[in-house]
Amino acid sequence: VTNPERVAEPELAALTAFWYWNEHAAEDTKRTCSEIAQDADLTMKQRCYGVSGVINWGMETPPRDPNHMEQRLLYTKKAAQALGVAWTE
Repeated sequence: VTNPERVAEPELAALTAFWYWNEHAAEDTKRTCSEIAQDADLTMKQRCYGVSGVINWGMETPPRDPNHMEQRLLYTKKAAQALGVAWTE
């Protein structure tokens, strides 16, 4: 499977910005997500779905649950698809 960080590379700056706002300014999360989506010409749903995949991928290294790695790959694959990024296996 292609490295998910490379798969989502064009999106990572915006995703990181959203993650930052989600963690540090919860009251601004929806506004920030909308602004990022407009900047990238993506819908808010696509953007937030992509964020969830990237965050799920990066939560634990190494994963505590052996099945969690497979789950993270699935989330990241779905995120890439939602963002319209090619996924290579």
